[in-house]
Amino acid sequence: TYVCCNTGPSVLQLNAPRGTSTNDEACMNFMSESLERCLTRHKSCSLGIEDGWIPTRLLDVHATSTGHDSIKVVERSDAQATAANFKIRYLTLSHVWGSTRPLMLTTENYTNMKTGIRMDLLPRCFLDAVCLARRLGLRYLWIDSLWYAFQNEVILYAYLV
Repeated sequence: TYVCCNTGPSVLQLNAPRGTSTNDEACMNFMSESLERCLTRHKSCSLGIEDGWIPTRLLDVHATSTGHDSIKVVERSDAQATAANFKIRYLTLSHVWGSTRPLMLTTENYTNMKTGIRMDLLPRCFLDAVCLARRLGLRYLWIDSLWYAFQNEVILYAYLV
């Protein structure tokens, strides 16, 4: 039995899926149904959706502008323009970086990453998150480590100028 992120009297207990891999249809159904239940039954789980806030930058996981399977960096304003009057939902990946430095957005690669990032260049953890977002029907993904270096460069630049 799995317990949703909420605590207190509204805890939602879910039965574990019978699949052996996150690629199994049973596991995908479990994740999709659990997400929907959580967002519809727990007010605290849907707070970000209710107020419409989204991060400054996201990954568009449905991008294919480069002729091969790719994703791209989009600015908040671009995502909002694409979504029109719909609330933007996105998946978040926060992970332990380990000893190797993961793919990161920098001022040097910003333009290229807005054009497209080839899927075969992504670390396995990022690739899994992209695949999961797509399977859950989410267009956008936010990955903590991707933005870390870029945010620090922007802060440093603002400080020095």
